[in-house]
Amino acid sequence: MMRFGWRFVFLCMLFAAFAAFPEKGRAFDAGYHFDLTRVVLKREGLGPDAINSAILANWLTDYYSTAPVAKNLFLKPALNRMHFDNLGDRKQVELYHYRFLSNLRVLIKEAAVENDRIKTLILIGVAHHVIQDFYSHSNWVELFPRRPNGGFEVQLFPGSPQGLQERLRTGVWPGGSKYSHGSYDRGLNKDSHVRPHWENAFVMAHVATRDVTRQIRYWLEEASPGFWNHVASLNLTARNRRELLRDLASAHDISMWVKAKLFGLPASDGHWKGNLSGDASRFASANNAFNTWKNSFLTRHFREENIAVRLALGLDKPAENGGVSELAVPASGDFRGYAILVRIHQFRLPEAAGNFSLVAAKTTINGESYLGRIFSRQNIYNRAGIPAWHEIHIDAEAREMSQVEISLTAYNSGGSTDEKELDINPEQDAETLAVSFPTKEIQSEAEDGAVVGYNSGIRKSIGNGPNSAEIIYSIEFHAVD
Repeated sequence: MMRFGWRFVFLCMLFAAFAAFPEKGRAFDAGYHFDLTRVVLKREGLGPDAINSAILANWLTDYYSTAPVAKNLFLKPALNRMHFDNLGDRKQVELYHYRFLSNLRVLIKEAAVENDRIKTLILIGVAHHVIQDFYSHSNWVELFPRRPNGGFEVQLFPGSPQGLQERLRTGVWPGGSKYSHGSYDRGLNKDSHVRPHWENAFVMAHVATRDVTRQIRYWLEEASPGFWNHVASLNLTARNRRELLRDLASAHDISMWVKAKLFGLPASDGHWKGNLSGDASRFASANNAFNTWKNSFLTRHFREENIAVRLALGLDKPAENGGVSELAVPASGDFRGYAILVRIHQFRLPEAAGNFSLVAAKTTINGESYLGRIFSRQNIYNRAGIPAWHEIHIDAEAREMSQVEISLTAYNSGGSTDEKELDINPEQDAETLAVSFPTKEIQSEAEDGAVVGYNSGIRKSIGNGPNSAEIIYSIEFHAVD
């Protein structure tokens, strides 16, 4: 009996360790989900505590799709249905979309009546994840390619001529058919910048995230006037804020370092913003810490309550009324803005950084910072056609001047305890590369005010200090409408 008991415990531990590995390519990479939710909610007036709570809920939608949850056996299967997968035609996509928004509206209004801000933020984070996944997991964006001048045409589901939707479907997960969701090197997904059509998917997902956020705001205000501002102004206790930030740091580390094999073959090699950042030792440490310490109030709430379970009800069944028109809300208005694309195509570290095994990039675009993946096994990245780092900043405001700042940091094997900022600026006494270009000069004189576009072309920048490094980069500016 004792021997059986130990075997049972061992098998449970083995299953938990295996299942806790986030599956590669299941959604937009975690870093892009972070960026989409953070930037949109900041624009909609939410404060830092509210934004961070929604970001964590967004990430947990992926994490607990894989990791088992002992206290809530219904959570994992529910979350597995919330990634816009396995929908074979336009009608199935429409019914899924309708049912999800129906459930969301009911729960959002319920949270407002209950004066439950944490429940509301969990719903916002999960809703963002699901809506963002549609553009990543379907062939929708392929029906609306980039314009010849590089501009982005935004068409949000379901508002487009049905004739263009006849070929609409989402990827099969898991599966090996020709419509398989796939991974970084194959399949229908647009989860990362290493995949075709990712730029289109990211831009449309940004606008769709803005749109569903405004729908949620409308439903909240309809149920409890003033509640949106109450959610936006969330001010956590110092303890709860520490717990939340610690869990967000874990989300970053787990996604960055995930490294796993399935039947001896690589199954995951980083899931932050592109692959090749995996590190088995760092992943094990981050994942074990997250699962052993006392998680944040929000993680416990997400795990132990049935918010996500109720949100997933009926997603695999036809809707009673069969049409999204039942969910009409005041139009948020057509989005007209611009996108700044920053690509770091290659980098080379200085010889003096030979003892530093990691390199990270941060890109700041018009004051908004974006953290790229960390490379852990090489001092040069040169993969044909795929940039090392690729960020997109989207804004509805046309500024007179756009500013891009790029910085590179090298770390030793111990991590951030020993680091050096690399010099990639050829000017004296400057390490961070700063590039400015006049937005107004780029805009067309046409009556509709459309943006013509800007492409810097391939440029090289090499610092001149003791920690000088080299990057090859390009910057583009395009209309989004």
